[in-house]
Amino acid sequence: MESYKIALLGLGNVGGAVARLLASTRDECAVRAGRSIEVARIVVQDASRPRDLPADLPGKIECCDDPFVAIEDPEIDAIVELVGGTGLPCQWIRLALEKGKDVVTANKAVLAIHGEELFQVASEHGRNLYY
Repeated sequence: MESYKIALLGLGNVGGAVARLLASTRDECAVRAGRSIEVARIVVQDASRPRDLPADLPGKIECCDDPFVAIEDPEIDAIVELVGGTGLPCQWIRLALEKGKDVVTANKAVLAIHGEELFQVASEHGRNLYY
């Protein structure tokens, strides 16, 4: 069975914690998902800056500074939005759902303001929006 490929949008405090959690619970995540989880892309503000990623983070990871590259990538199954704010994250989440990707967000603000709309988009496209 193919792995479930994800892209992390953001690698700040929350994104870094998610990366460490994915690395430390990779086997448990695979059991729960029914297949292995791989981080295929990480989107950051400055892709040229060195990153301290967990050595055992699963996947062949490409860093970039354009969230649309990850959202448009047909190999990515899910977008994990960890940036915060409401404007651009709302656009990214909406587009990802429209492109047939599941979305996970830690962004309470975007859901408080745009949640109803985004859950409707997810439903219309048969995708999942988790928080």
